Amino acid sequence: MRKRSVPYDIITIGDATVDVFLKIHDASVQCSLDRRNCLLCFRYADKIPVEQFIQTPAAGNAANNAVGSARLGLSVALVTILGADEAGRVIQR
Repeated sequence: MRKRSVPYDIITIGDATVDVFLKIHDASVQCSLDRRNCLLCFRYADKIPVEQFIQTPAAGNAANNAVGSARLGLSVALVTILGADEAGRVIQR
């Protein structure tokens, strides 16, 4: 019997996500005395002006596994479902 060759060492299946970062200026930071428990505070019911909006592909467990395994030299495939929206396009890039 002939040995069948497998094209991937790992096929990881799961979510891929997008991280969203907002750059703002109109907020205050309030910390407790030990400076470990800090809060980012806004005035209640105010609209918050956003200076910059940044979307970056994040990972999710499946994508993190794929990247880490590839960095170890393994041949990797990622199976995920992407929508036909902005988030899907950001991840696909």
